[in-house]
Amino acid sequence: MTRLADRAGIAPELWLAVGAVTTSGRDIDTAAERLAAALSRHGVARRQRVAVIHGNTLAFAVSVLAILKLEASAVLISPQSSAREVGEALRRAHASWALAAPSAAGKLTDYATRMEPSAIAGADGSASTLWRTPHAQIAAGPDEMMVQFTSGAAGRPKAVARSLTHLEHELEAFASALSLGRTDPTVCPCPLSHSYGLLNGFLMPLFMGRPSVLLDGLLLPGEVVRAVAHYKARVLVGVPAIYRAMAETYGATADDLSSVQYCFTAARR
Repeated sequence: MTRLADRAGIAPELWLAVGAVTTSGRDIDTAAERLAAALSRHGVARRQRVAVIHGNTLAFAVSVLAILKLEASAVLISPQSSAREVGEALRRAHASWALAAPSAAGKLTDYATRMEPSAIAGADGSASTLWRTPHAQIAAGPDEMMVQFTSGAAGRPKAVARSLTHLEHELEAFASALSLGRTDPTVCPCPLSHSYGLLNGFLMPLFMGRPSVLLDGLLLPGEVVRAVAHYKARVLVGVPAIYRAMAETYGATADDLSSVQYCFTAARR
């Protein structure tokens, strides 16, 4: 893998599904190029930090890829965060900009200035709004790719900068341990704002040349099982609660999950 596909270029034959809507790699790449150009016109520059406040949507994928194309750094903030938590995350990460779902607007008005909507092309109608924060433009490290926050299980969440080099090594280690083809999909109902969902459910499939299916983490377990069956997924990225609900509540059988070769899990029970 070469520098994350030469900085976030997506192979045209790939696809990304969000729920029941599938978007081709070519359309995703075109949308990311369009958004990157719009961000550049507004002043977003190389090595600046840009917050992304989206759920598991096409807009999340396109926003992150556009930021990578600009060689800027994506600061990942959960859309479930409160307004106070969003403001604190922007300040601590020194994010100069934010790309947020329209539903997150109420959480940003006290901490940033709205620029103008930046429409993201996608069959699911996804869109982002660009916001300018008052924080000083502290340059990200030359190899920095993103900033993520820890869970806060041991206290206040910590902001952790992730380098392109480190992420490539991590993804290559996963890829070398798996025997998967280029048409083997991954299903991920875990939040992409967290490192587990982001790497295993989004970055690894796309940059290793495989399709990915993103699901809303609040879906019922039966919907996860149906997605696995519909897309004939070879990889399922979950947490113990999801697997337990699939087994106990939905009663998933071996036939329902017959296509799955690997089940990833992380987090507490």
